Amino acid sequence: MPVSQYSAKPADRSNVAAVVLTLNEEHNIRRCLDHLSWVDEIVVLDSGSYDRTCEIARAIGASVIINKPDKFIISDQRNWAIDNAGVLSEWILFVDADEVVTVELRDALLSAISSAPSDLAAFRLCPKFIFMGRWLRHVLDFPAWHDRLLRRGAARYGGGVWEHFETNGKIGYIKEPYLHYGLSNGISEWLCKHQRYAKWKAETISVSRDTAEQDGLKPAYLKLGWPKRSIHDLQERCGTRLGVFSTIMRFSIITY
Repeated sequence: MPVSQYSAKPADRSNVAAVVLTLNEEHNIRRCLDHLSWVDEIVVLDSGSYDRTCEIARAIGASVIINKPDKFIISDQRNWAIDNAGVLSEWILFVDADEVVTVELRDALLSAISSAPSDLAAFRLCPKFIFMGRWLRHVLDFPAWHDRLLRRGAARYGGGVWEHFETNGKIGYIKEPYLHYGLSNGISEWLCKHQRYAKWKAETISVSRDTAEQDGLKPAYLKLGWPKRSIHDLQERCGTRLGVFSTIMRFSIITY
């Protein structure tokens, strides 16, 4: 669909700021930002790109901020944006550079926030995973709810690389999906990303294990008869094997 069909901005202010986390996304960032022309503020929070990501984003008109943490944890980076991006809009929409907010989602989102009660703190959205121009309808669960739209000051993020809302308010759901081009930077980049996820998960398991043992408790995996493993072994088992298997499934089971 031509970008122009998405770019028509509603006459009234949207009261939405879009925050896009990036790292070397020069092949995706223009498409992502072109589909966000309807929001009042666009912030690109970059974690150290060495390609043209920031240059392209600035040329389009986005505010670009650099934050390079020693260890990238997505929930921490989203919280950093909440605290430091300086957005003024009531609602903050988090979008990844390989994602597209369709005009249908735009309309559904604006309708949802316009009627949201004061105690509603956030909304969950769902993606359609797109590969070779097709929706992988049966390879990934749909809808798989992702925590992406929050009322400024009413919610934050926890959960590490599998981020989730932390809020005392209510959470709503917007059923119209966004599009996720998850393999747009190639299989190798996709595998590297999931290796980072696996490393974080392995470290989390290790810390939980050590804490439980210090408290005189028996970790759940030992109760199940699983052997105690090193962080490296946990990372290899949780990351590489599942990552390769998932990639093979994505290539092998495409529903047209």
